[in-house]
Amino acid sequence: MRALVAAVLVATTLWAVPAVAEASFNKQAASAQSASSGMLHPPTNLSAVRNSNCSVTLSWTPTVDGQASGYTILNGGTVLLSVTPKTATSQKLTLSKNSSYSLTMVTVYLNWTSAASPAVAGSC
Repeated sequence: MRALVAAVLVATTLWAVPAVAEASFNKQAASAQSASSGMLHPPTNLSAVRNSNCSVTLSWTPTVDGQASGYTILNGGTVLLSVTPKTATSQKLTLSKNSSYSLTMVTVYLNWTSAASPAVAGSC
């Protein structure tokens, strides 16, 4: 009887521990994600110079975040491209003719992103 009780206790413990550990990990990961996202800063001083044939040179001051890996450039809510390294300060973009644009940038680190920079807008 004792062996049976011991076997049930061991089996129950082995089954419960991974579930508890997984729940704890998920809770920590969720709070780490919020904290990291809130701690990232977008690049500043975003500006755009329109060139011929609807190309735009986007310039900025890099983020102050040491852990950042790069940036994502967006037009409205549409991702245009990713830029690395984080020390980059400009990027040439070709946009659709006869269209308007509203360009923003976010700083990226792993799966986290900063809030968007103020937008620069124009038309081609």
